[in-house]
Amino acid sequence: MNDNNTLTEQQSLELITRMISETRTRLVRNSGTPFLIWGYATVAVAIFEYFVQSTFTDPAPWLWAWWAIPVIGIIGMLILGRRDTGAKNYLDRTVSAVWAVCSISILTVAVPLSLFYHVSMLFSVVVLIGIGTTITGRIIRDTTTTAAGFLFTLSALIYPLRSAFFGEIPSGAAADVIRWHSVNNIIFAVQFFVFMVIPGHILNHKTNRQCSGNGIRCCTPNCVWP
Repeated sequence: MNDNNTLTEQQSLELITRMISETRTRLVRNSGTPFLIWGYATVAVAIFEYFVQSTFTDPAPWLWAWWAIPVIGIIGMLILGRRDTGAKNYLDRTVSAVWAVCSISILTVAVPLSLFYHVSMLFSVVVLIGIGTTITGRIIRDTTTTAAGFLFTLSALIYPLRSAFFGEIPSGAAADVIRWHSVNNIIFAVQFFVFMVIPGHILNHKTNRQCSGNGIRCCTPNCVWP
């Protein structure tokens, strides 16, 4: 009777260990692509806005192009979700909740701060997305993602520092104001490329590396990460 109980306990421990390992490897495998979807969408739209503001004297009608980011991102995530047939687990739901909070915060915090208190929308978005990236990195225990998120958040200081060292947003000619914002768009694109796109590729690269000595991709519970 005791032997059976001991065997059952051992099996339970092995099962729990295997589930934890599967959870971590599957989460890491799937977390690179969302970064690429949202990162590339943001970079593309920010660069588009830069060229629009550099070309047209009245770029206001083109500001609606920023809404292409959530449209592209949501469509991309829906496609990704259809391809991922695995059951959602606790860590998956935790990461999803983190990004849901970040998204809601952009609408309820970043937008009002920009409209009523003239706080740079780009500054607020970078801070919130950087925090979300850092938390995601901690959850999946990936140093690269965690560091990228931390540096992403710190990079938001570029906007107030630019104002401090190069002067506030011009209040004179419209062309000067447009030129000021167009430069911010390029900074915004670079931030997302460096701190979201590149880490996304690094995560995907890690999951495609083969385990040393056995030729198995690092997508299985028995794969040991270097």
